[in-house]
Amino acid sequence: MRNFKTIIESWGQNIDMIRFRKTDGRKSAFLAGMAFLVALVLFSIFFRGIKVRGQEQCGYKYYTSIEIQSGDTLWGIASEIAAAYDLDTRTCVRELMLMNNLKNDTIHAGNYLTVFYYDDDYK
Repeated sequence: MRNFKTIIESWGQNIDMIRFRKTDGRKSAFLAGMAFLVALVLFSIFFRGIKVRGQEQCGYKYYTSIEIQSGDTLWGIASEIAAAYDLDTRTCVRELMLMNNLKNDTIHAGNYLTVFYYDDDYK
């Protein structure tokens, strides 16, 4: 059977170990946080100058309705819009389909299609 003094001494050593572990954990958390911040700064510096496609478009987005002519396709109309504003044609097709509640990319001459465009002037 251990005496009381031995128990208290071993208990004190355990407390010191717990304090050391807590301090060590705080240091690790601090270092991890600092490493994350440094990585974030480096990431933002590196990607700051990269041009994202379609990002330079500015102004206001407007909508208008056009009549579909014989020979028009949704992809053709979308590619004209995409070329005018440096956008992705597939993204334009998806947006046109959503705007016009189309189930597929089939359009018919004589119908109307809502399209979007950008203008610097507020109307």
